[in-house]
Amino acid sequence: MKKSKKIWGFEVNSIGVGTWGVGGWFKADTRYDEEQIEAIRHSLKKGQNHIDTAEMYSSGHSEEIVGEAIKGFDRKKLFIASKVYRNNATADLVPKATERILKRLQTEHLDLLYIHACFNEGDIKEYVAGLNKAQDEGYARAIGVSNFNLRQLKKAISLTKNPIVALQNHYNVMYQEEVDEEVKIYCAKNNITIVAYKPLENCESGKEVLQMAEKYDKTPQQIALNWLINQENVVTITKSEDKKHIDENLRALDFKMEKEDYFNN
Repeated sequence: MKKSKKIWGFEVNSIGVGTWGVGGWFKADTRYDEEQIEAIRHSLKKGQNHIDTAEMYSSGHSEEIVGEAIKGFDRKKLFIASKVYRNNATADLVPKATERILKRLQTEHLDLLYIHACFNEGDIKEYVAGLNKAQDEGYARAIGVSNFNLRQLKKAISLTKNPIVALQNHYNVMYQEEVDEEVKIYCAKNNITIVAYKPLENCESGKEVLQMAEKYDKTPQQIALNWLINQENVVTITKSEDKKHIDENLRALDFKMEKEDYFNN
């Protein structure tokens, strides 16, 4: 099992740190800041160097928590990604929004900047122009798209000056509609890493997942994560505020199922 993979030349842990719900949901909730900061730091100490956040998450407070959590760590060894939301997804506003993201994160650059979703297919040109401008101005080292289907991804690629290096979509063993074989083949051919979010969704309801969990003496969550990161061009992000769960999730890196057991893959 590959414990690390590359996103545009940067080596990241195959299981990254997701932050949806950290610091609140759609608005800031500071009640659990200390525990959440400590959980992220625990993840980093365990080698999870890829952190994924977004300006939408808790209205930017998630990014503030990440900014506090990364203090004292070697920034050069971290891969930090964030996303610009609908209200800032224009050629002129993306760089300005990214500058505010950097202030909340207390860092000088993003390693990866996404447009959070294809809110309007007719606006892809604006999204791409904004991403390119942010990268050209030094706010982000690489750019990507999130919640784009294959048609939308191809359109974005046709319009970009700088390479699109990542596609972040909803993808797991129980939900494969957004990342089918055609998407995986296209991304592999174009050096685009697939970043799977919600990797553990409904995994305990999957009959084959439960069978493999029993066979390999693993948790359903470890099987679900292992199934994803066994794929050549896929990394994932998962959120946990419990150190025990973080450690359990990371054990998904420590085994490899037999080839015939990688069901539906």
